[in-house]
Amino acid sequence: MASSSSPAFSIASLLALLTTAVMAQIPATFTHYGIPDSANCAAPNALDASCGFYTPPGSFSAAISQNYFGAASGVGPGCKLCWLLTGVTDTNGAALTNGPNGGPPSIIVKINNLCPADSNTLCAQPPRGTNSLGGQINFDICSDSGAAAAFFPDYDDGNGPVGMAIGTAQQIDCGSGWEGVTIPGGN
Repeated sequence: MASSSSPAFSIASLLALLTTAVMAQIPATFTHYGIPDSANCAAPNALDASCGFYTPPGSFSAAISQNYFGAASGVGPGCKLCWLLTGVTDTNGAALTNGPNGGPPSIIVKINNLCPADSNTLCAQPPRGTNSLGGQINFDICSDSGAAAAFFPDYDDGNGPVGMAIGTAQQIDCGSGWEGVTIPGGN
């Protein structure tokens, strides 16, 4: 029998708390990789994908910061999660207006790769910390899947096309909006 001084938590209240925490918007930063660099990130040209699957063009994917990926290599608990990404500003603070009706751009991606802390400082946030641009998490959006073009389409801040952005990310159920397919392969 529990003592009267111990806190009473039901499994339902604990699950509700965890669901709220998982579904909250998180300050995020966004970069992109893939063609034209040598790190192809979508089938059929992908060289590797930490999560063991690729996405073809049109099935948006991204690599996620090591702290959220959950491993320094191989398959991590962040694999196969879906995220709603919303860009708010470029790194100079200019509002992104290349989304629907001149608003901020938003896309849904499925995580298929790791953005390693040792090779990308924006992906090197400490647990519960932020990167140099204030993001608690960074998404390296796959250009080859078409995700980068949907998120950064021809946006020009006057200094050339934007390839980095600041905004929010929210983990969502993949059945609630990610439209894509996966192809087995990778590490």
